[in-house]
Amino acid sequence: KKRGSLFAANATLSIEESMLNDSTSIYLLKASGKTRRLFNLIMNVEHSYYSSIERKSLNTLKSDMKIREGKYKLEHNAEFHINDSINDILSVLYKLRSIPNTNIEKLDTLFFSYYYSGKIYKSHAIKNGTEELTTKLGKIQTVQWSPLLEKGRIFKQEWGAKIWVTNDQMHVPIKLEIPILVGSIYVNLVSCENTIF
Repeated sequence: KKRGSLFAANATLSIEESMLNDSTSIYLLKASGKTRRLFNLIMNVEHSYYSSIERKSLNTLKSDMKIREGKYKLEHNAEFHINDSINDILSVLYKLRSIPNTNIEKLDTLFFSYYYSGKIYKSHAIKNGTEELTTKLGKIQTVQWSPLLEKGRIFKQEWGAKIWVTNDQMHVPIKLEIPILVGSIYVNLVSCENTIF
């Protein structure tokens, strides 16, 4: 915080198509992040999330997560019925990305809810406008959003985070800025596969 930025961690997101009981088409979502060896001297952080979602509705069928942040540890698993309109914290990101861009252009606030560790939270994100970003992948037209955060264990305040997604039908996350208790986290997309934007 006082000496500038530090390359702290790497994270990956992936999605695969699969079948449930040979009859239901699903997506398998995976997200994981881990601090680098140098940053582990400050705090060892490792997160992993797995979600199975029904392909047509994008509703969550199964959710697993494991979190380790220094001495703090949390594991949580949940299963839902196929007709439940529920999204865990990982699948809600993909569901929001499925909103047509023509609808996004008409919105100034995006409302949503998500399941996390046994509770359902209501949240929203405010659209701040469009911006062209210069990235390792070239210049990309984006839309900037400010999401509501759960103030407490990690986040310093409810507001202040920003996320930039591509201004197209894919809504690929390109950049994030998140204030936390010990400073701020800056996330940039550095590579992608099978994604067009």
